[in-house]
Amino acid sequence: MRRDTFASYLAFAVAMAVAGPTAGKGAFADPDTLTLEDASGKAIQTLTVEQLKTEFPQQTYDTRTPWTKEDEKIVYRGPLLKDIWAKTGLANVAKVKVVAYDDFVSE
Repeated sequence: MRRDTFASYLAFAVAMAVAGPTAGKGAFADPDTLTLEDASGKAIQTLTVEQLKTEFPQQTYDTRTPWTKEDEKIVYRGPLLKDIWAKTGLANVAKVKVVAYDDFVSE
């Protein structure tokens, strides 16, 4: 999968994790923030939902999922990860691990 496409899909996963409803125990203190960490787990930058909405171009992605009704679509909104990475100096990252508030992991 091309990096731009992969980044786009991850951005919606992040938007879902940050801006969507949350459930579960979660390993993070605040579900309304996106924390970027280095490989050792040290926080590099934390962005609030408000910052994600106002400081980055917004994208919309309409899709169906296995858990939606046949005539129903889910709409995800948020910034692309490549835009977040560019603004935070992480544009050349080779590997990414996304952990959602409910402990869902995507690498």
